[in-house]
Amino acid sequence: MAAADAPVANRVFVGNLAWATTDETLLTHMSGAGSVTSASVLRYSDSGRSKGSGLVDFASAEDAERAIAELTDTELDGRQIFVRADRGGMPPGSRPPRRTGGGEGTGRRAERTEGRRTGGDRPAPRSSTPFGPTGEPGTAAFVKNLAWETTDVGLLDFFGDFKSTAAEISRRDGRSRGWGIVRFATVEDRDAAVAELNDHELDGRPLHVREYRED
Repeated sequence: MAAADAPVANRVFVGNLAWATTDETLLTHMSGAGSVTSASVLRYSDSGRSKGSGLVDFASAEDAERAIAELTDTELDGRQIFVRADRGGMPPGSRPPRRTGGGEGTGRRAERTEGRRTGGDRPAPRSSTPFGPTGEPGTAAFVKNLAWETTDVGLLDFFGDFKSTAAEISRRDGRSRGWGIVRFATVEDRDAAVAELNDHELDGRPLHVREYRED
């Protein structure tokens, strides 16, 4: 069931979905919070594979708010999902409000460790592969078209809603090369970030976000 063009306040984004979750099981689960008018698991157009996230439209903004409050951290098809307001319900290619990636940490990898972020005056140890053991293998996203002023910490924070664990901007002689790598806690978190934030704006530039191929 494809999500309809509902008012933004009526729509929620659901992340960390299991690969087995379908439009129908998503609709059934979300109906526990109110009247659902449509539910759609986001999928890759070429393979039909789930991106690990979905959009759900409710009959009212009150039902959507109830879903966020009551269904976040509930289990669906064996996975603990998270629910939040859809950021604008914008079609692909549109621009959300500008976010900035300022702050300390320029030129140094930013990480989250036990709920705390490192960066700035806490340089993280380097490794031969991006971010070493932080997160599961294959959980990184490649991000390009970064603004020169975007920092590692700003990049990490931009993806924070999707459980980003580390971020590092590629640099040459201390200057950003316009791209970076972001690591996530799970593949599902990474896929949800790619689906939701590709073409969204950070520091005045639309980002291009895709799976990072580590092989």
